[in-house]
Amino acid sequence: MAVLQGNGPSSQVTYELVPDRMTIGRKPENDIAIEWDKAVSRRHAELELVAGSWFVSDLDSANGTFVNGSKVDRKRALHSGDELRVGDTTLRMGGIISSEPLSDTAQSTKPPELTRKQSEVLRERRLPGNMRRVQRTLLCSLPCADSWLRRLAHCDGSAARTRAIRLSDSRRSTER
Repeated sequence: MAVLQGNGPSSQVTYELVPDRMTIGRKPENDIAIEWDKAVSRRHAELELVAGSWFVSDLDSANGTFVNGSKVDRKRALHSGDELRVGDTTLRMGGIISSEPLSDTAQSTKPPELTRKQSEVLRERRLPGNMRRVQRTLLCSLPCADSWLRRLAHCDGSAARTRAIRLSDSRRSTER
């Protein structure tokens, strides 16, 4: 279980992160409502669980979102111990989270489900030319990217099938 911990107006606060997506903001409708901090926008940031790792994105907030002092300008992975600052509130990432890619020897019976973004990338054939780039584009581990490409190869047309298998096979041959 992943958590964000910080100081509230009168005591410490802990928020349990639940899949798949959570919003942070000043309005009570947010999953993580920081109503006491006027520097937090109504809908400030979004947390998203992708392939076992938590990511944060700024939602065009007035004062920005920061991880370890660096401004978040695109989706950014969170690691255990990272400090997430929204407005004047600092929250520390903790608990058991997976922010490192799975090892290539990790065994899995089936890949995790694709997110909407990952499905769009695969469907539109906007695949980069090598597996590392595919992994970064899809924000997943190499085994997951390989598995999704194999799945695409079995359910799509011949051009996409050939490219997906070629990318997957080239990854395997470079690992030897």
